[in-house]
Amino acid sequence: MCQTPHILVAAAIGIMTRNPYYAFIAGFISHLVLDSIPHYDLESHFRDSSHKIVVALAVSDFVFGFLVLFLFLYHRPSSIRKLAYIGAFGGVILDLIDEVAVRYVWPGIRATKVGRALHYLHKKFHSHEYREYWYFGIATQVGSFLGGLATIYCI
Repeated sequence: MCQTPHILVAAAIGIMTRNPYYAFIAGFISHLVLDSIPHYDLESHFRDSSHKIVVALAVSDFVFGFLVLFLFLYHRPSSIRKLAYIGAFGGVILDLIDEVAVRYVWPGIRATKVGRALHYLHKKFHSHEYREYWYFGIATQVGSFLGGLATIYCI
């Protein structure tokens, strides 16, 4: 799943927990739940494209997600913003460790017990995307995006 839905859904759940520790844990769990839903994935869709295109799209998606979250939380109390950001961070930490760190920071992380366990957990919950059904994946992304925004707005 793209990062923006992970960020917004995890932020909404983080706010609802009313506890920073629970916000992080719930954000992390929301990542697994969202990944289990068939979805559009940049890497599967752009598998044959340049690696630079995939990285640029992924970074843009990450920045866009946090920018939307920042704009939606701008006038909210700092306690709400804090919970949302902690939840959002919990929602993206798995991809940051299992995808970004493996490729750019510490390629050997999956050789460690923690890295191996996180990768197993991530792949165990991850839906198998099918490129020919990309339109269904877009619908789940848009639904998660709008659901996260609506929840943040209503809380």
